Amino acid sequence: MALTLSFLRETNQVLFAGNSCVKEVILNRPQKLNSLNHEMINQMKKRLTLYENDPSIKLIILKANGKAFCAGGDVISVITSSIAGHWTYPRKLLQETTYIGPFDSNLQKASGVSH
Repeated sequence: MALTLSFLRETNQVLFAGNSCVKEVILNRPQKLNSLNHEMINQMKKRLTLYENDPSIKLIILKANGKAFCAGGDVISVITSSIAGHWTYPRKLLQETTYIGPFDSNLQKASGVSH
């Protein structure tokens, strides 16, 4: 029986909402305490870059669905991907998670965190 990487099949892990000048980035994995995986980080990086370069956007709000804002990196996805032979995934996730932190703090737009 092959091990599947169920976190790759999850949809809507990050939601994006807002209007022309205020944008919301919403972590949407409440059953996993919104722990970050590679897919989520890539979605956020792409969207935050677009938001940062759009002069009409004045405010970015980071929030999360569920009882936790973010538990950090998704350790379960690291373990299951390693067992499945995807040896580069853990390193890639660590690099991506390390990147997103400074990216958030270096945004020139006003930003806030809500839960």
